Amino acid sequence: MIGAPLFEGKFVKDADPHIISNLKLRRLLYRSERIRHTYPFCWRCEAPLLYYAKQTWYIRTTAVKESLIAGNNEINWYPEHIKYGRFGDWLENNVDWAFSRERYWGTPLNIWRCESCGNCDCVGSVDELKNKAGFSGLKEPLDLHRPFVDELTFTCAKCGAKMRRVLEVIDCW
Repeated sequence: MIGAPLFEGKFVKDADPHIISNLKLRRLLYRSERIRHTYPFCWRCEAPLLYYAKQTWYIRTTAVKESLIAGNNEINWYPEHIKYGRFGDWLENNVDWAFSRERYWGTPLNIWRCESCGNCDCVGSVDELKNKAGFSGLKEPLDLHRPFVDELTFTCAKCGAKMRRVLEVIDCW
């Protein structure tokens, strides 16, 4: 666990009894009980999967939901049932798309963030990247995959500090 010094370094499920004991000791425990429920597990190693909220990159697809639905109505689908079935249902229940993933392999996200002020810059092309003030780290032949793209830096237009690429990759399917 991170951010909980008493339990740091412990797997969260292994820390459960220690957390409960600590809460009891400080008279902060309202209630403790075991609950049986279905739980997601990793298909590879069968470890329990834990969901937690964290910041990520999104595309606000809900802002264009109505135009997506209207566009879908103009398409001649084959097979026809896809229009209002699988794809139509997906459009009707559309949520903003979290398009980034924290993986090593994948298409690197083309966003650089300033180490100092947090300013972000979405770079649109190799030429644009090469023309950034203070651009450095390029090795020939150019390879825009990790780890090489992570070495490319340039100067922040707002504060003059160093811009580094964010570590996320693009979710593509």
